[in-house]
Amino acid sequence: MIGYPQPVMYRQRPPERTQLTGEHLASLEAYAEFFNHAASLPINQRTTSQRYYIARYFSPSPGDSILDVGAYLGSNLRRYAEEGYDIDGVEVGKAYCDVWDGLKMAVDPQARARTRMFCAMFETWKADVTYDQVLCCEVLEHVIDPQAFVAKIASHMAVGGRAFLATPQEKTRTAARLVRQQDLRAWAEKSGLKVVREIGAIPYKPKEYKGLRGWLQNAWIKTFRKDQTNRPRDWGVAQWICIAQKGVRI
Repeated sequence: MIGYPQPVMYRQRPPERTQLTGEHLASLEAYAEFFNHAASLPINQRTTSQRYYIARYFSPSPGDSILDVGAYLGSNLRRYAEEGYDIDGVEVGKAYCDVWDGLKMAVDPQARARTRMFCAMFETWKADVTYDQVLCCEVLEHVIDPQAFVAKIASHMAVGGRAFLATPQEKTRTAARLVRQQDLRAWAEKSGLKVVREIGAIPYKPKEYKGLRGWLQNAWIKTFRKDQTNRPRDWGVAQWICIAQKGVRI
């Protein structure tokens, strides 16, 4: 099995970056244009490993169907399809979808058949099924109307389904807002969902050692600090996580 490459860390800011002015929030068309441009930049196509907090805290039940909103380069599609789940992704960035079209060829054909990637704006996308689990990670800080966005997530959830909402604890470069834990809770509850768990996830970034101590540390990390598929994770930044459920699962 071909694993994901390690995330690339930059010591200096690359010269070509997407500049945030707020004009992209004026309309859905401007929003789509802005993030299609962002997706086309090589700097934004580097990290294909799964986020640490998803590997740790997202736990679908056997047989669950999964929707990944803001699927990026498809790391969640690959992992959960290989574990036997049916999983769909929605991604507005066409360049990200194109990268996934290449990456998915390394996935086992049976697993690949369990995935679908829709290159579309979630705000206007129409699903043909409902889902038992919905992932929405590092998206709500960017969208035009986060309350309406979460309400649409709820509309695509099966009764008893759960939404896994996550957002950075600090404002990132292209974020339109800083989202707090209470914001996630309010958006979920106003959308008719019941919050069942709230988490403040802090990435584990160990101090690096050299020599024998460094070798032992790396061996320990490889054994105990990776997810069950033993793939590298992208540690990223600290996250607020809200897990909310729609009704009672039968």
